[in-house]
Amino acid sequence: MIATKNTEILEKVLVTIHDITSRTTSGHYAQIILDTQVKKLEASYPFLKHVTVKTISFSTSAKTINIDAAIDKEYPKNVEKAIQDLVLSISKMLGSEKKYFISEFKGYMGRDYEVKLQNMGVKL
Repeated sequence: MIATKNTEILEKVLVTIHDITSRTTSGHYAQIILDTQVKKLEASYPFLKHVTVKTISFSTSAKTINIDAAIDKEYPKNVEKAIQDLVLSISKMLGSEKKYFISEFKGYMGRDYEVKLQNMGVKL
């Protein structure tokens, strides 16, 4: 198995969360939710300052999630904890829909990424 960079896994997680939440609300609001949760976790995981979630209020093909490669070089540890906390914080926001979100999250990620997350130590 080829090693996957933290930035690649983190981007897949963020895009997956965005895709799932935008199915039940607007894409703009999904971006706001994601950006808010990432910013809340910055205190615990300073490398998240290298993650930008652009809030775009109109339909565009522009990439809304940008992750600086510094995460791979400067912050090789704790990415798995940040991913776990991010997924769990989003799922808590959903209340009774939590179990569906986790199931849907795993499905959207795909088996390869689910295994990569498990190998990193992410428990969902």
